[in-house]
Amino acid sequence: QVLSAGTVMLQVPAAYGNWDLPGKVQRLKSGDDYEQLQVVKALAEYFLVHERVYEGIRAGCLPALLRCLEAQSSNFDFIYEILGVMHNMALDAVGRTAMIGHQSALATLRNLLFPDEDSDPDQVTKARSVLARTMRNVCQIPEGCDASLENGFIEAIVLIGPVGVATSAGTPIEPSAAAQTEWLRVIHLMISKTEDALRDSDAQLDGPLWLAAAAHWMQDPKVYGGEDYICGLLDVLMSFSMLDNHRDKLVKAGFVEWLADEAIPVKSGLSWKVVAKAWALLASLCIRNPAKAIMAEPARLDNMKAALEHKTADSVLVIRHGFQAVLLIAEHPKAREYMNSVNFGSVVNDLATVRKDEFITKAAQRALAQLDWQP
Repeated sequence: QVLSAGTVMLQVPAAYGNWDLPGKVQRLKSGDDYEQLQVVKALAEYFLVHERVYEGIRAGCLPALLRCLEAQSSNFDFIYEILGVMHNMALDAVGRTAMIGHQSALATLRNLLFPDEDSDPDQVTKARSVLARTMRNVCQIPEGCDASLENGFIEAIVLIGPVGVATSAGTPIEPSAAAQTEWLRVIHLMISKTEDALRDSDAQLDGPLWLAAAAHWMQDPKVYGGEDYICGLLDVLMSFSMLDNHRDKLVKAGFVEWLADEAIPVKSGLSWKVVAKAWALLASLCIRNPAKAIMAEPARLDNMKAALEHKTADSVLVIRHGFQAVLLIAEHPKAREYMNSVNFGSVVNDLATVRKDEFITKAAQRALAQLDWQP
């Protein structure tokens, strides 16, 4: 290329056509940091077209990217760019399958949750957000959930939570509310795909660490992450409570009291979406007799009645889950006696009359029958 009379700039020829991606992979392997960064940015744009993900996998992009991640373990600006490429790869089924099947891909990603002590917290938080979205894509299929569980992702997510540590040296880095909400969604996906995944998650979601994290999240989740965060937490707890032994653990950890005293009452000021999820979790826990006994307290039953009479009960979901909770709690003799004394049945009947919903009608009939039951 001629710049001026007598001056010529030599250019290194770039690969094109069928040699384009193999050329990029070679530059990822042997190029300097600047050259690798340019290739990574090009791949991020390249993989926005899903058909090209297969071409990238076939050319060996995934192992080359993983080598770059390991070589740049403390440069989270660079890691952020690489994770952007892997996020785009994981949007496609071929990319997800390749990441799941690679012997060290998920282990390498998990290690990124524990950066070196001298890492910039802002860079770490930004990279973690992209990593969370990547893992959500990986966990869209049961195989991805199983592989993530095997690589200890749930335990790692709890460790980087508000009560855990975030660096290998033990220096805490508080994750952003948005990032923590994303990680809750990842946990929810991991444990909700199959019953086997739920059972396998027990070891990682059990013990003092998980209960401490959950207790911290319960203290004032609105301050920590807003309603999206609370919904993510309730989704995780709902999935976890699908097994009876898990329900017993949550009851013992104080979740029934939190739901009854903090989440469901009118004073909470939470939206119908959060209240509906809270009612659903309460109903799930009240399958167990100890939870029914906790809810038999008159003050808690009064809160339940007021919550069903509140405007948030305009939601069909709130009424559905609320009626399920009423049905189960009314199985306790003391609770049933008090609920009849305050005419709880009239609230159920009024809501069922206003809402012409088949599920609500059936749930109301069963709840009223349980309230009228005599031993």
